Amino acid sequence: MKKIFAILFISLFIFSCSIQDGEFIEYYDNDKVRVTGTYENGKKVDSWSYYREDGVLLKTESYYSNNNYIKSKVSTNQIGEIHTITKYENGKKAKWVKYHERKLVLEQIFTNGEIIKENWFKDGEIEKTNHY
Repeated sequence: MKKIFAILFISLFIFSCSIQDGEFIEYYDNDKVRVTGTYENGKKVDSWSYYREDGVLLKTESYYSNNNYIKSKVSTNQIGEIHTITKYENGKKAKWVKYHERKLVLEQIFTNGEIIKENWFKDGEIEKTNHY
């Protein structure tokens, strides 16, 4: 019985030591930053940034503290301009927008992760709306 408790204690100790906490940075082989972010008790929190190998920002993600739910994600195109923005509520997609040449072209609204409405834009104005 003592052996079982000893093995269990050692296993829990090793597992607890492997949980990441604090700032995280990952690099490409060319020493450019690939990913930056922060862990809290092994979960992603705050803002995380992902870069291409040439250093251009690819996307950012923002997380709530303590529950690992993502609250937003922003992706960029090849020249670093915003391409899409996704907002989340309780871990489910709530809103998604797409840009083309710095202009809003599409907005989707979600409830409980299911799309309910879609707005198509032209020259900054709603051109068409679809309800689901």
